[in-house]
Amino acid sequence: MVRRRRWLRLTLTGSSPYVETLVDLLLDRGALGSWHEEGRTHVYFAPEFTPLEVHSFVSQLQATFAIPGGAVQHEIQWEEEQDWHLAWRTYFRPVRIGHRLLVRAPWHSPTEGEERIEVVIEPGMAFGTGTHPSTQLSLEALEMLAAPGKRVLDVGTGSGILAIAAAKLGCSPVIGLDIDPLAVDNARLNLRLNRTEGHVRLFVGSLETLAPTACFDLILANLQRQIILSLLGSLRAHLSPAGDLVLAGLIETEEPEITSEMARFGLRPTHHLRREEWVAIVARRQDWELGSGSSWA
Repeated sequence: MVRRRRWLRLTLTGSSPYVETLVDLLLDRGALGSWHEEGRTHVYFAPEFTPLEVHSFVSQLQATFAIPGGAVQHEIQWEEEQDWHLAWRTYFRPVRIGHRLLVRAPWHSPTEGEERIEVVIEPGMAFGTGTHPSTQLSLEALEMLAAPGKRVLDVGTGSGILAIAAAKLGCSPVIGLDIDPLAVDNARLNLRLNRTEGHVRLFVGSLETLAPTACFDLILANLQRQIILSLLGSLRAHLSPAGDLVLAGLIETEEPEITSEMARFGLRPTHHLRREEWVAIVARRQDWELGSGSSWA
């Protein structure tokens, strides 16, 4: 899943106490940072976020915390490519995820005194910097399921963050797929930064790129709802009988439809991970006959 090289700026104006309250709450929801100028406060979000999501955050927080209508006005806009890396260097912060992982940018110094596995990501054009809840949920699920020697497939690898984390958690072999060659280029850069070139193989293409018999113990799919729905059958076909499938990039309102379709393809949810309105579903195969003589076994 790939975004253009740009980032979101939310500009807040209005009553100072209410603006400060909103900024603090938005930082808790994944905003990277903020700065103030001439009566305006700018709040920055990673490119994984959409204007609709940010607008929804602001509206929900205003309602939840009884901020009077008209007390704060907001404007959302994309910033263009030439300013993007400067914004990341200014506002991107290391992110601790789960019990063992830490995601940081190359310009951050390695952490000392912490026994965490560091994943170094150069913010580029590809999805996956560790700031978005769906990426964090995917990493939490990966941390829970990873084990030395597990075969892992990362579908829609983007920046390669999940594939790199899988390799650093001992999984092998690890394969990352993405239909966008620019994403794969960004992922290759991140492999070098993490010294995992020999542990992760990257391919430009979809699931059809794989051999029909390719089988994995863990498949990660942090994608949009409609893409997940279109791939469920193929994902299951490449999942080993005792393997786990992680579906992320979903919001809670999409969960019933996804779980219903999973059942049609012989997939059973085993875990549901949640953060804010986002959800990740861990599933396993059900190797039983699905009627009319059809069998997934």
